[in-house]
Amino acid sequence: NAKGLSDDEAENLKYEIMNVLAVDIKEVDHFKVMKTFGKALLSYFDIVTDVLVLLDLIAKQNTRMALIQGISLGVSFISQSIFSIAFGQPWWVILSGLVGMKPAIESWRDATRAKPFPMQKLDNEMMLMISRMVEVMFEAIPQSLVQTLAVLQYKDQRTALQFVSLFTSFLTTGFVVASADREMDTSKYKRKNEPLLFGYVPKTDARKQFYASTSFFTLYKTAKVFSLAILIASTSFRYAITLLCLEWFGILAWRKSYENWRWYQHGLDGVGFGLWTHFCIYLCLLAAPFPLIRVPTALTPRIYAGSLMYMLFINFGMVFFSYRVHEGTDFLTEGRAFLGLATLTIICVISGRIAYHYMPDSHRGTFHKAWTFKHHVADYWWNDCVYQADHRQRITTDQEYIRAYIPCWCSRHYVPEEKVIAFYKEHWNIWCEDPPDWFDDPFKAMIPDYVMEVVEK
Repeated sequence: NAKGLSDDEAENLKYEIMNVLAVDIKEVDHFKVMKTFGKALLSYFDIVTDVLVLLDLIAKQNTRMALIQGISLGVSFISQSIFSIAFGQPWWVILSGLVGMKPAIESWRDATRAKPFPMQKLDNEMMLMISRMVEVMFEAIPQSLVQTLAVLQYKDQRTALQFVSLFTSFLTTGFVVASADREMDTSKYKRKNEPLLFGYVPKTDARKQFYASTSFFTLYKTAKVFSLAILIASTSFRYAITLLCLEWFGILAWRKSYENWRWYQHGLDGVGFGLWTHFCIYLCLLAAPFPLIRVPTALTPRIYAGSLMYMLFINFGMVFFSYRVHEGTDFLTEGRAFLGLATLTIICVISGRIAYHYMPDSHRGTFHKAWTFKHHVADYWWNDCVYQADHRQRITTDQEYIRAYIPCWCSRHYVPEEKVIAFYKEHWNIWCEDPPDWFDDPFKAMIPDYVMEVVEK
């Protein structure tokens, strides 16, 4: 036949392909499917309680709080669609974000091991993680803040539903942050692709670490929302907004001092998208600090650790300012407010220390070391990385390809440019005369202009 195979060889090849497909189908983890959808249902239950509280506020003619609650839900849905556009997903997925269905879609695609969409810039695991992060940032955090404010400011409108919704929101956030990040950390692909960064979940005592992590993230958010709500109830929104803006700029300046503030992907490393992703990362730091944002592609471990300590400390400053400079809130006396915050903070820190205790020594440094993405690319990706999905979603261990692919996916701001240019000059003619199987037209189209300009001279 056209491929030079005999009938017997063709028949054997057919059965080999069928066997591979059968094995691939068996590899769908049905337990993971159930876990993923269980988490999605928990998140949707949280959204349902938020909507019920919104309707309750409307019924009680509390227009101000109802409007803020409604806007936060709308922003959450719109943000899901914005990230879908940025990462190259099709229009039907983009539109699904506007009706709150994107987390369910991403859960299904990841759990059933669906292939990434043709133009999708991240794998399905990462897309699901981003979807969960957006849901927590733009829905769970603002909703819990609004509901806490309603409890503090409107005595006659307090209902059991509000307290149930608040408790659900705090616990859901803690659970989602801990479980979603652990799924990412235990990903077989991530641990082979980035073994230096992924691996903080231990092989033994993983459940104990999970309980401690859930407690830490739940109490971390509770302490922050509690403090912010007291500040706003005691003063006004403008004091809180001023503080949040100063924190946003301060952390941005810290990242800028490391030259580590732009998004790491080629084509998405512009100023606008960099500032938008920094805003999202800041919201995570505020009340849902996913450990994923500690990696060099985002904050870096040093900034992550320093920011967590600052966030826990400034809570006391907000409560102090609320009661000593202003009149505080009638719902709590100053003593009870400080006692409540101190209790939350102490248990939070103890929980975090327990989770850290169970972490393997090899990965403790990923939570506090000075570790920029530029150095990570020049050191690990250039010298040591031997496992990656190529541009056609095939796993490769070819270090020549991995080096050649760096400028195609990595922002120029982090590429070791001298090494890359020298590498391309050395290999370009060889690739053209005897092209490897990966050196195809789609790969050539991804090579950035600054590399091609030098190569073509």
